[in-house]
Amino acid sequence: MLTRQLSEAGFGIEMTRAGLAFYDSQAWREIAEYRDFIEKSPLASLAAQLLETNRVNFFFDAVFVRTPGAQFRTPFHQDEPYWSVKGFDTCSIWMPLVSVEKKSALEFVRGSHRWASGVPPDKFWRSHIRCAGSAS
Repeated sequence: MLTRQLSEAGFGIEMTRAGLAFYDSQAWREIAEYRDFIEKSPLASLAAQLLETNRVNFFFDAVFVRTPGAQFRTPFHQDEPYWSVKGFDTCSIWMPLVSVEKKSALEFVRGSHRWASGVPPDKFWRSHIRCAGSAS
């Protein structure tokens, strides 16, 4: 799947001396296994339970891949400014497909979703990639 996605990716590939960093979105439209997961997994039910509703709408997927050695820390951000929706009736589900060390895991700032002014979006993908061993 990943090999096919890399060959069909429209943007977001960065090859460094140390490895590959890759981003793609809307992959579910082209990759049947992603579409099947979205349509048949329990994630929609889980999201509905969390949002206390009977119906949820899926509108976005994002695939981030970092091969060993392609290291960068994703800067603090909020997802909402990247979306075409506003409000609190949304949720993101982060689902790593491999084991992730705590230092690389998703972190939250309690209550940041209720800040009066959110964190403005940042095109951080290329600007924050660092090769292993390079200065941060």
